[in-house]
Amino acid sequence: MFAYSEAVSVARRGLQLVESLGSNLRIETEMALLNVLVMSRTAVREKVELTSRLADLTEAARNAGLPKTASLGAHLLACVYSETNRHYDAAGATIHSAELSRTADAATVALSMANAARCLLFLQRDVTRAESLLRQASAIGIENAELDLGLGFLHAHHGRVTEAMSYLERALELAARTQDHWREWIALWRMVIAALEHGDPALALRHCERLRPVATRMKGGSELVRSNTLEAIAHWMSGQAVEIESSLERLREVDSKSDLAWALTFVAQIEMGRGLVDDARRHAEEAVVAAGAVGRDSEVTIARSLLGLRTKASPDLTERARRFIKEATHGHSRSRADV
Repeated sequence: MFAYSEAVSVARRGLQLVESLGSNLRIETEMALLNVLVMSRTAVREKVELTSRLADLTEAARNAGLPKTASLGAHLLACVYSETNRHYDAAGATIHSAELSRTADAATVALSMANAARCLLFLQRDVTRAESLLRQASAIGIENAELDLGLGFLHAHHGRVTEAMSYLERALELAARTQDHWREWIALWRMVIAALEHGDPALALRHCERLRPVATRMKGGSELVRSNTLEAIAHWMSGQAVEIESSLERLREVDSKSDLAWALTFVAQIEMGRGLVDDARRHAEEAVVAAGAVGRDSEVTIARSLLGLRTKASPDLTERARRFIKEATHGHSRSRADV
């Protein structure tokens, strides 16, 4: 119901009472309450303070033979690590979550594997493992939004936009059925990015119209800022007058380094193609720093390739930029995310 503050208030009261429960019930209930705190727009500082508790509870769940609860704990740790720009730790916790789930029921295994795969693709880590996890999750044959999200991310990663959009639309439909607003947002968010990377700002703007109302209601997080930045980039890409620097500044303010690295790199590519070489180089230099801080190797590679373009503005500058980027990504015909 988007009532995050109320959910957090109830969860905190529950955590004050949970010690009165029996051992396994306490572990399961405490993890469920921590899940509410992590997923309900709690302040980042409070989430960081939960990491030790989550780690201890995850280990307790594993020792108690509660694989579903242990897997959830590792997933929540990955969420906190990702939000605090600890992407290496997030990738490790994501893989651990999938491993812990393997002795759980089939639905939990499928969900955990799919979630781990999608997180690895988002973090640009171990794509081969992500593909393997998605194959295993698909083979189980149980429908869930996370599986379609993962497959959508995978196809977008490889530049297969039509296939990506189909899976992402399916994920959006499944998430809407269960009022899973975060997965609704992430599906639409990825659709917008896929459309932009495919060079279709009109399609991106149509998806932005669907994304905006979901993001507007998600109070307390960075989703609205991230969504507004994508919409601004789409308008700017289509030739409209937009204060693109203002949108980038808002990303800096919310400290969304992954989104900032992507946005700076994407904007720099467009600027280079338009002959705005000085602006492109300035944004590419910042992108190298932002992307390097969070291990976004794709953005580092593309930004560095743009910095290698020392030519002045010319009619074929866009094609030169594309050639440099292609060479930087080993000459493979892949999406910008696949490095």
